Amino acid sequence: MDRNKTLLIPHIAELDGCLSPDDAIALLEARAPRRIINSVNWQREYPYRPLSSFTVAHSGTALYIDFFSRTNYLRAEVYEDLGPVSQDSCVEFFVEPRAGGEYWNFEFNCIGTGVCPAPEASASDSAGAISLPGHRGGHSAGKRVDYRV
Repeated sequence: MDRNKTLLIPHIAELDGCLSPDDAIALLEARAPRRIINSVNWQREYPYRPLSSFTVAHSGTALYIDFFSRTNYLRAEVYEDLGPVSQDSCVEFFVEPRAGGEYWNFEFNCIGTGVCPAPEASASDSAGAISLPGHRGGHSAGKRVDYRV
């Protein structure tokens, strides 16, 4: 993770009123910038870099992230939340809510399975992972992913 990058997450209160993931994504696309993911962690072990971007905003009560990835290869075998989604084709979002504080690492595979290791747990410590209560997710293989955390 590159701790030198700062991303200010825009506030869009109206996101909580969206009735469907498509409505939330349309609002994200209209009011928040789309950002390109131009780094690959573990470049030596995993040199392939798919075309990926995301849009993120918060409503004051929830975080909304829309990922887009175009890839030549797709793996989706983990169906249970808190499972090893990093073994599938997945995206990650690191967020530090308060400067100098703990950061959270959200991981999602392309079929909507998610995991968020607790801040004090290592990324490989599944026993330290927390569930994502109140989240809504979907599939990106034909449907878009929408998580409210």
